[in-house]
Amino acid sequence: MEITLYEFIRGCKNVREAKELLESAFIVVFHDNDVLVKASEIWIELRRTGELIDERDILIASVAIVKNFKLLTRNAKHFKKLERFGLKFYEDN
Repeated sequence: MEITLYEFIRGCKNVREAKELLESAFIVVFHDNDVLVKASEIWIELRRTGELIDERDILIASVAIVKNFKLLTRNAKHFKKLERFGLKFYEDN
C-alpha cells in the first residue's frame, strides 16, 4: 500500500532503490474507491466520537478491512479502536 511504502522509503538515502527493493519483495496494494470510502466512514465516526488518529493509520486500516487482510503491527494498542470497523489482527498482537 502506498502510504506504508512511503513511510518505509522516506528515510532512505536512495529512495528509488529502496522502493524497487520493497516492490520486488512484497505486493503493493494501492488505495481504490472502496478503501477511500471506508477510510472516510471511519474518519467521520472517529471525529464524531473525538477519537481521531493519524490519517495514514486510518488508510492502512481501511486497506486491511476492505481487502480482508489481518494487520501486523507493533502498535496494536493504537489500532485497537478500529476493531469495531472490522479490523483484524494477527494472533500475536
